[in-house]
Amino acid sequence: MIIWKIVKYGTGEPQIKEWELFNLNDDPKESKNIASQHPKMLKKLHAMFLKQRLKDK
Repeated sequence: MIIWKIVKYGTGEPQIKEWELFNLNDDPKESKNIASQHPKMLKKLHAMFLKQRLKDK
């Protein structure tokens, strides 16, 4: 199972293009942003983030 992580640096409303995406199985040091190679996963994780953020407000 792949362990994915999205990261956004800075402040403000996160836009999908601002996220960095990492596969922690292959890149535990988070040195290779693979967002452009996995747009569907990035979109899914972005949606999950927005859904969780609504719960946190």
